[in-house]
Amino acid sequence: MIKKAKKTGRWTAGVLMSLVICGVGRAEIQDKGSKKELSRGRVQRVARYFHRPAKDVVDLRQQGFGYGEIVKMLVISDASKRPVPELLARYRQGVGWGTLSRQLGLNTVDVKRRVDKARNDLRIRTRSSTPTGPPGR
Repeated sequence: MIKKAKKTGRWTAGVLMSLVICGVGRAEIQDKGSKKELSRGRVQRVARYFHRPAKDVVDLRQQGFGYGEIVKMLVISDASKRPVPELLARYRQGVGWGTLSRQLGLNTVDVKRRVDKARNDLRIRTRSSTPTGPPGR
């Protein structure tokens, strides 16, 4: 059982270190109610941003796609006017998002800008968008 420090109500360093070692993420530490709200809030934000039903975003999440991939998929879908299932079929055949964009006649730099803008507007962080090196790189 995970306990908080009695007086401060903060996680102790030992507990946090053991959680990191065991691979427990920040969302798993939160209670189930707030975890669901966070997820629902993100789903709603992505759905509203791309003018899609939330069910579409939930379906993509249930298929194992992360929010970053969903954003890429929806940006390419909007730019190319192609339905998401068509893009998914090609992606599952092994075609990457950049190659798929080029095959659809889209400017990959423009697609990347749109994806970055959407992620920024939605405040979606990915591993690649988080700075890892020293400032100024």
